[in-house]
Amino acid sequence: LGAGSSVRGITIAPTADIQPPPPVPPLLTVVKLDVRINFATPGKDSIKLFGEIPAPAGDLTGRTVLVNVGGVSRAFTLDVKGRAQDGDDTFVLGKAKNGVSKFGLAIKKEDIAGQFADEALTGDLTVKKAPRNVVVFLTFDGTTRLATVAVIYSAKAGKSGAAKKAKS
Repeated sequence: LGAGSSVRGITIAPTADIQPPPPVPPLLTVVKLDVRINFATPGKDSIKLFGEIPAPAGDLTGRTVLVNVGGVSRAFTLDVKGRAQDGDDTFVLGKAKNGVSKFGLAIKKEDIAGQFADEALTGDLTVKKAPRNVVVFLTFDGTTRLATVAVIYSAKAGKSGAAKKAKS
């Protein structure tokens, strides 16, 4: 059978337009992830993320970093020292050492509990040391890096929850 053939009323379409799958993003090295959620009082949630990326070349002034942690996205424009602040949220890109730069993200005083429902970080039930996964994306210099971070999640129903990167 070839393209354009028909079998029992089903026409076989040409396959020349099939595109290869998109490339898999390079991996992101996550050293620490700490998510704190206050289900009782809105505006008291926080995220701390620390990791490493390949060291960028050149001046950092005006360069943009996009970070997404479990659906919570922030964009930062760096200064000459690799630092950025937007309200209570901060991002720092450290100096290069052995071809790698460490970074740190802090998101504070936010109401982000709903963003983590698809990661099963909810306050519906009391749970202790439950394994979960949080997807993290970081885009810098046009390259998006991805990590699926295994976390251990504990929560008190209706009160608070905390997820920390599982020890590997």
